[in-house]
Amino acid sequence: DIAMSFIGEPDLLFLDEPTTGLDPQNRLATWHMIKEIAAQGRTIFLTTQYLEEAEFLADQVAILHEGKIILQGTPTELKKLHPSQTMEISVLTKEHLQTLRQHLSDVPLQVNVSNLSLTLPVSQDFHHAFTLLQDLNQLPITITSFSQKNVSLEDIFLTLVQGGTQ
Repeated sequence: DIAMSFIGEPDLLFLDEPTTGLDPQNRLATWHMIKEIAAQGRTIFLTTQYLEEAEFLADQVAILHEGKIILQGTPTELKKLHPSQTMEISVLTKEHLQTLRQHLSDVPLQVNVSNLSLTLPVSQDFHHAFTLLQDLNQLPITITSFSQKNVSLEDIFLTLVQGGTQ
């Protein structure tokens, strides 16, 4: 279906969730094909539920929630509006999660009770993350894992629509 859309080399192309149901290999191949067509100067209007896909393919992004645009701009512009890095911390029990949540009450958090984890903004400075973990090590909790990553459009979307909690 996607290949048929390219017949006649249209200047404007609408793609509605073009990679839904594709395996990872074909998904990436489709992404590269879309990039090639856009590089030829054609305009592609893409709808997708996969924000990683939008981040990879789009020059401009509009994030919709409940039928309204809640954020719009380039992926880089949207990321500049939010912390550039986040840290996810997982703990052993719900009680540990509650203790951690209370300790970090002055920090905007995304809490995932089912995974016993929370995500918070951190600076790119490794020292900041190290200091935070040293501080948390003083609490009566068991941290089972932690990771630091660059913020994604999906992180931004979840923060906006969930108000920071799950």
